[in-house]
Amino acid sequence: MAAIALVEDDPRYLAMVADTLRLLGRHQVVARFHDGADALHEAQRLTSSKHPPPWSLLITDLQMPRVDGLACTQGMKARFPDIPVLVLTAFEDPARICQAIACGADGYILKDASPDQLLEHVTVALAGGSPLTPAVARHILKQMRTQLSNPAQAGSDPSAELSRPRLTGRERDVLRCLVMGQAYKEVAGSLGISIDTVRTHIRGLYRKLRVQNVGAAVAKGIRDGLV
Repeated sequence: MAAIALVEDDPRYLAMVADTLRLLGRHQVVARFHDGADALHEAQRLTSSKHPPPWSLLITDLQMPRVDGLACTQGMKARFPDIPVLVLTAFEDPARICQAIACGADGYILKDASPDQLLEHVTVALAGGSPLTPAVARHILKQMRTQLSNPAQAGSDPSAELSRPRLTGRERDVLRCLVMGQAYKEVAGSLGISIDTVRTHIRGLYRKLRVQNVGAAVAKGIRDGLV
């Protein structure tokens, strides 16, 4: 059972998600915030008092009145980089998707997901994966294809090529699996390696890409044409 924090400005939808996680997933919703500002205020309080965050996962809406989900995600990741953050929103706009991932989101799921799909995405995130709904995954794959087919975007400039991280073949394989939203265990199964080896490669990716979480690694990998 995971301790989950929810950030959502629609009280009815917040209650529905909380009930789904509690009744079907047996997860405990330990914090409910109606705005990103409230969530960040609590994060700052915990940081100042040197209390560890009581959350295993944070789920945030994207559009909110004072502090939106992008700023909330970025602020949370700055304070608690090891806590997975899922963006749960109605927006399918590719720019918003990329912005959320660049801000550190570990997954991006749409509000039309069924309760079973929501629970599956939460399970993947808690296991270290980057869950994406099919529609979001299509947007990301489309962007990847566009970058790979456009030399200017794919980094054909020699000076840009020299500045790109030098990944091993296996690190690229692991990164591709992460882009597809696979959890560590799924990556291990796909590549026929142990989960400890997956973790070793991911630590190498973090170091070479200069990131601190899966979402940022996925965003940089796509943006720089590394996969």
